[in-house]
Amino acid sequence: MSDDTAQRNTDRVLPGALLLGLLAVAYRAWLSRRYFGAEEEDWGNLGITFGTLQSNFSYVELEHMPLFTALAALATALTGDAELGGELVAIVSGASAVTLVAWIGGRWLSPVSGLLAATLLIFQPDAALYAATPLRISTYSALCLLAVAAIGERRTLISALALSLGFLCRFDILFTVVPALLVFTGLQRFVQRDSAASGRGTAAGYSKRELLWCLTPLGLVVASWSVFYRSQTGSFAFWAGVAQRNTSEYSHLSLSSRLGHGIDTLWGVATQVMPDHIGYAVLPLFAVGLAQLLKGRANCPRQALWLSTYVGCALLFFAATVTLSAYQPDHNLYWKWLSALVPGLLLLAAHGVVRLLADILEPKTTARLLLALTLGLGLSVATGLDWSSQTRSQLQRSDRWYGTQVRLMRWIEANYPADVGIVADLIPSTFVARREHSMRFFSWSHPELPHDSPQQFGRWLLEQ
Repeated sequence: MSDDTAQRNTDRVLPGALLLGLLAVAYRAWLSRRYFGAEEEDWGNLGITFGTLQSNFSYVELEHMPLFTALAALATALTGDAELGGELVAIVSGASAVTLVAWIGGRWLSPVSGLLAATLLIFQPDAALYAATPLRISTYSALCLLAVAAIGERRTLISALALSLGFLCRFDILFTVVPALLVFTGLQRFVQRDSAASGRGTAAGYSKRELLWCLTPLGLVVASWSVFYRSQTGSFAFWAGVAQRNTSEYSHLSLSSRLGHGIDTLWGVATQVMPDHIGYAVLPLFAVGLAQLLKGRANCPRQALWLSTYVGCALLFFAATVTLSAYQPDHNLYWKWLSALVPGLLLLAAHGVVRLLADILEPKTTARLLLALTLGLGLSVATGLDWSSQTRSQLQRSDRWYGTQVRLMRWIEANYPADVGIVADLIPSTFVARREHSMRFFSWSHPELPHDSPQQFGRWLLEQ
């Protein structure tokens, strides 16, 4: 496809992409008032964010990569509340991902594919709910999409910037976008040979020089973070803490036993979690879309091949992570990891259904039109029912498990005088740390509290 045609497709899809981005902001803002997170640890970000702001950004929490916390702290400086600040960053990031999906799909696949994928991304349960909480995953997803778009368009500087920022948000990008770029560059000579034979233009793969310019800044950022991490912990291995937390429960097992558990977990995630969260109709369409892209049936076949390479590498990394993890298949952490895959899966699924319906309508007859309408309506209803049920289930679970704690703490803030001491733990203790307050608050986990002796605890209460 010529650059003029690609630009015309971009111009056609851009107004819709921006409109869908605004709709995504509205929907995620609405969810943010009703969703209380997938686990109690989600609320731990509030104290970290506000602590970062109070330290004038001199405090860097090392359990996670620092970018999202820094952005949330900047937003907190405007809002005065770390919950609102984190949600603001997450909501804008989630909406940006919707707009980028529309742009990528509309320019590379087809305008209808892009707009359909973006519409689906607005309402996909995990993408929507995680972008309505002060968590980093929506920001990471948006940066991944920006990197994918820039690499496909051969925008080297933007690619380097997006990769570096993506790493500072979640280091997973080193195992998804970067390997995909290396694989795609390795395939370049085959792409060039095919392009020359078919007359479809030059390849979109990076040359060695472009690859160097793209990855060198990322390498410097990775090295700098590793050196900083060592200055604080004594080790260069910034990934070690995360790996240890996610695999420690299996540390006593032999390699074969761990592999057996991992395969069982992967099977459960693939056959239960992914269909429940992505949709029983969407996953087969993803396979259809992937087959179409591999055949070159897209507006920009080379960029479409790059997109397929990225989605494939991201899926492989997700599968490897699930296999090595020590959680049961129904653990909510898999939902979070899966949400980073959702934009790519929906892009291919949307293109799959568009190409499928286009093939049904060729040649155009009344019977084929009725078949296409029936199939399209059936897929829409099935996906809508799946996602509505999953969204409602997560909202109810969140409200029942965590919403009660948040509402209790809000009531205490509104009704208790400042000189009354409060002893609490878990969500209340992190929720109260989201902003400046004059409450005399004591966390139950504080080592100075006499936990083991009711008599000493009673005396401590009288002293306070």
